[in-house]
Amino acid sequence: MQCSRKVVYLHKPYNKGTNFNGHIKLSNIMTKQEFESRTGLTVTNDEYVKIENLYYSAGDMQKDQFCELYKQIHQNELFQIIGEKLLNSQKANKVYQKEEDEMIEFLTIKAAEHDDDDLEKKAREICPWGRKKTILIKIDNDIDLSSDDLSYIRENLR
Repeated sequence: MQCSRKVVYLHKPYNKGTNFNGHIKLSNIMTKQEFESRTGLTVTNDEYVKIENLYYSAGDMQKDQFCELYKQIHQNELFQIIGEKLLNSQKANKVYQKEEDEMIEFLTIKAAEHDDDDLEKKAREICPWGRKKTILIKIDNDIDLSSDDLSYIRENLR
C-alpha cells in the first residue's frame, strides 16, 4: 500500500513560485528566524517582508541558494530599489485583485437580477477562474444555480 502525502498551500497572489491558483507550498515557506539562521543577518520585520517577497518572486530557487545570493547583494542600492518596487507592485496587485473580485460580484448579481446570460458571461471572462467565482458568488447570495453551473460543479468535483 502506498501512502500519498497531502500538500497544503497558502495564498500568495501573483508570484512565480506558486501553483496556477497563486498558492505556495508549505515546504517552500521560509520564516524570518530561518532566514536569519541561514544568512547570519538580523533583520527587522519590515525588512523581512521585503525579503520574503523577493524570495517568493524568485520562483523555484532553493532557500540556501536564495540566502547565499542575498548575503552577497543585500547592501547593493539597486537591489534595495528593486525590492521596494516589487513590494509596491504587489500592493497594487492586491488592490487590483480586490477591484476585480468586486466587479465579478457586481456583474454576477446584476446578471441574476435581470436574467442576463450575456452579463454573467462577461463576469466569468474577467479572470481565468471566473466561472468558479461566479458560482461561489451565487451560492453566497442565495442565487439559483443554472443547469450549466450544476454541470460545472459535477465535472469539477470528480
